[in-house]
Amino acid sequence: MEKNQSEIEQKLDLQSIVIQGRPVPLKDLSLRRILQLDDSQLASVLKFYIKHPFAHGRTLRSRWVPGWIRSIFLRVLLGHAKNRNLDLNYPIYFEMLRVL
Repeated sequence: MEKNQSEIEQKLDLQSIVIQGRPVPLKDLSLRRILQLDDSQLASVLKFYIKHPFAHGRTLRSRWVPGWIRSIFLRVLLGHAKNRNLDLNYPIYFEMLRVL
């Protein structure tokens, strides 16, 4: 089980996005840098983190911390994308945040 988890984490760590002609790993991007991406790049980063919310430690797993704090990273991404009027399925995304 632990071996599978480490293999999954390694695959997730390989995910990258092309910025100014060169690939940059998603795990190396700060929230501020992600929010500065253009619309299509922001949408792809958001879809990745919605699909893998615990990737790169961006969402906490501890149940001792309130849900809105555990998922603050995703909430900021979703709010920013909604302010930019990106064409995404927001009701489903916000519902998923309630489950986290």
